[in-house]
Amino acid sequence: MNSKYKVKKDFEIPLLDEDGVPTEEYVTIKKGEIYSYDGTYTLCGAELRITNENGFFLEINRDSLERDFNKIK
Repeated sequence: MNSKYKVKKDFEIPLLDEDGVPTEEYVTIKKGEIYSYDGTYTLCGAELRITNENGFFLEINRDSLERDFNKIK
């Protein structure tokens, strides 16, 4: 169940603190980055958790996955 996704275009998301509360900081998700979905649990209650090759993870819904990523595997 390990699927890979490539970012379609740059976008920004807010960073969350340890309690899942948005901070005033943002991180840019870069076009071409590769993320994997393996069914791992989520911390914030999102539908999906995807992780890049450096261990950075995003918790997103399926609509965001389809809008911002292309499935490559």
